[in-house]
Amino acid sequence: MNGGPNYDPLLVNVTSPTKNQVYNNSTIMQLNFTVTKPAVWFTWSFYEIWDIYYGQGNVTFIRYSIDGKPSVTIPAKDNGTGLSYNPIPNTLDYSLTMQGLSQGLHTISVSAEGVYYYWTTVKNSNVVVGNSSQIDFYINNYTPPEILNLSTSNETYQINSVPLNFTVNEPTSWIGYSLDGKANVTIGGNKP
Repeated sequence: MNGGPNYDPLLVNVTSPTKNQVYNNSTIMQLNFTVTKPAVWFTWSFYEIWDIYYGQGNVTFIRYSIDGKPSVTIPAKDNGTGLSYNPIPNTLDYSLTMQGLSQGLHTISVSAEGVYYYWTTVKNSNVVVGNSSQIDFYINNYTPPEILNLSTSNETYQINSVPLNFTVNEPTSWIGYSLDGKANVTIGGNKP
């Protein structure tokens, strides 16, 4: 590692919900994300010919915010690192339940901050490093209209023409029917 300590940031990756995805009829969702510590947070090397460099880092906090509301801080779950050729896992996984999401566009922002410590035979220091990830997704809580007062029933009719009468509980953009699994037939509007 030439030039001394490297201050690579944490990597925050939101895996669910998916960016720009539309979720139907969902007011409760999982927020899943990972925070990855850079490999340089688990290193040691010769800084200069006479100086040994050692570095390690810990995630100190995680915050998330939904739709610009105040951030919520959650435990970082980082038990620290030690100097090792097989360091403690550098990816931390998180899963949270989000409730009460209304219909429409939502924005989630997840941020993580950590402290990167480094020691040399000449000096000791630390630096705070952070990063964040933001995604947009949509909730569509659309419920289709109800068909009420349907005049036909599930039976065999002995006539060639059966009246089709019904009502719907809200305005619609299209109405149609399918008979015996054949192609849809559009109904042009109210008919006497």
